[in-house]
Amino acid sequence: MAKSLFAVIVFWLLVAFPALAILPEPKAPNWAELAPAEQQALAPIAGEYDKLPEAARRRFQRSAQRFPKLSPVEQKRFQSQLTEWAKMSPEERKKAREKYKQFKELPPEKRKEVKEKWRQQEEKKQNQPNGAPTPPSSPPRP
Repeated sequence: MAKSLFAVIVFWLLVAFPALAILPEPKAPNWAELAPAEQQALAPIAGEYDKLPEAARRRFQRSAQRFPKLSPVEQKRFQSQLTEWAKMSPEERKKAREKYKQFKELPPEKRKEVKEKWRQQEEKKQNQPNGAPTPPSSPPRP
């Protein structure tokens, strides 16, 4: 009795879960289909948004939906980083992704140390007079 009950449960699990796994994700909208607030948040990448893969457009749309909830300082940072990203070549973007992956693999205490060094560089950069050379905008290497 227990074996047959187990077999029935396993059968229904195998039938039910694959069916759930193949549900398609909603199609990512093109630029014209984005809400005006989303377009405003993603303005730095307006020209290339429609050329992005579906997954990237979905990620950017989710970020744009969170944009209004950010503080003004965070909104400014988001758009400046998006502007920097839009200026990067595909190779530079690949390197940035690799650096980010390496950073995420660091132990928490090392990540904290790297973040602090990066913040210090950013503060130093902001306090420099115009025309002075600026340090690189990427976080320091671990």
